[in-house]
Amino acid sequence: MSIKIEVDIQRSATIDTHAHEAFSRIATVEEMASHFPKLERLEQVDDLTYSWVLEKIGTDAYKHQVKYTCKWKWHDADRKVTWEPIKGAGNSQISGVCHVKESGEKSEVHFATKATLVIPLPRWTKAIAKPIVKKQFETLIDTYINNVVASMA
Repeated sequence: MSIKIEVDIQRSATIDTHAHEAFSRIATVEEMASHFPKLERLEQVDDLTYSWVLEKIGTDAYKHQVKYTCKWKWHDADRKVTWEPIKGAGNSQISGVCHVKESGEKSEVHFATKATLVIPLPRWTKAIAKPIVKKQFETLIDTYINNVVASMA
């Protein structure tokens, strides 16, 4: 048995770097992955396709390892990076977008991600597990964004 938990996150941040420089760094998957907390490994599967394997996270009683694969696309004219899940790869489906906008000498970075996490727990635990999983995922994303902003300061 397993439960599905969906998490939808949108965040914005100001980066003390010109939009062109910020986008060129954000568009480098390996560099951006290096800022992701609890990333155990990043594997290039194909051209612009990467598998992410996170460290096991959870409580003392239960730990789960998130694994997913995404195809990345760069939209240079819009300074936008998108990632779409590869169906059937891993135990989670994660998609998202990171959009860099010019704001004088700084950049506004808008980040959105949607995750469908499949966790092997009995259905009756969903009401308890959902807020915990959602909070842990939000904490990972917030830490990631803070790390990216700090790396460009």
